[in-house]
Amino acid sequence: MNHKPFVSILIPVYGAEKYLRRCLDSILNQNFQDLEVILVNDASPDASLLIMEEYAARDSRFKIIQHDRNYGRVKARNTGIDAASGTYIVFCDDDDELLPGFLQNAYSASLSGDFDIIHFGVEIATSRSLRVHGFFELYRLPHGTILQGKDIFKTYFLDNKICCRLWGNLLKTELVKHHQPSGIPHCTNEDFLRMTYLMYHAKTLFYIRKRAYRYHYGAGAFGQKTYTLEQFRQFANSMESYRELSRFFRSVSLPPVYEEALEYKRRDNCLAVLEILHRLPAGEQEQGMNLLLDTWGTEEFCKTFLVQYTKIATSIPGRIRALLCVLYDVLKYYVPSLLNHLEWRKNRMR
Repeated sequence: MNHKPFVSILIPVYGAEKYLRRCLDSILNQNFQDLEVILVNDASPDASLLIMEEYAARDSRFKIIQHDRNYGRVKARNTGIDAASGTYIVFCDDDDELLPGFLQNAYSASLSGDFDIIHFGVEIATSRSLRVHGFFELYRLPHGTILQGKDIFKTYFLDNKICCRLWGNLLKTELVKHHQPSGIPHCTNEDFLRMTYLMYHAKTLFYIRKRAYRYHYGAGAFGQKTYTLEQFRQFANSMESYRELSRFFRSVSLPPVYEEALEYKRRDNCLAVLEILHRLPAGEQEQGMNLLLDTWGTEEFCKTFLVQYTKIATSIPGRIRALLCVLYDVLKYYVPSLLNHLEWRKNRMR
């Protein structure tokens, strides 16, 4: 009879030869052994496969699944989900790390109750951006909070106190396998779409403030100063995730307040995508705008939206606009980040 490991760690791999060893070493160095690592090689063009084969030869817990061509992260994750045999799943990106003690702490937490989701904190590496740090530290609940039933989804979606990142959490495998969106677009909003489904169907959640995962912002395909048109297409495709969730919300008859919150999040995402539009090379920005018009909906609506955004942005003198942006970041991101850091230092000194 085959042994069922406690956790399956799922890692889609593509173009990761520069940092894959760092990721895999962070798993080997865990003080917990009851695991399997499923490496999905999404037809990586570099030496990533050789690195995976090296680790698989050293440790039988490392398993490689080959894609015949590059399908993208969505399908690579689905391949890993189908192959997972552990009681729980941990998603890990190929450019990130598990912090020391993560899996042992996760196992210990699982013994205190039958939890569908055990949510951990995250450490941000390679970024001094107030926006990046603030985004992850704005989602805050008291350490040790246990949520059940409908309170989980309300706290996540309406109160915005639980982050939508898929990686770095302990997720019941049965929950992940049985409750996936029917259609996941190839977009940057995949985590939000998947986590919204999981949060809706989860019956129990344990919230742990301890940092367990190191996120290397900008080490992979995103978090850059400039983007290609193909990368921008993934940002534009995020609109499909909101359409999918709107259909899902109607199918389960959620109260109107959830549809209103979804619309607010959609508009916020649109503004973020418009900001990314300006990071395309100058010669590709018109193509990027046309891509948005095709993806987002009617040309009249999108043009009005873009014109209004441009009008507001250009009506304010450059220096004042820059100062307002800095003030906004300080109030929304830096202050919560600072408070969180002070609390973390206080707890560490106890």
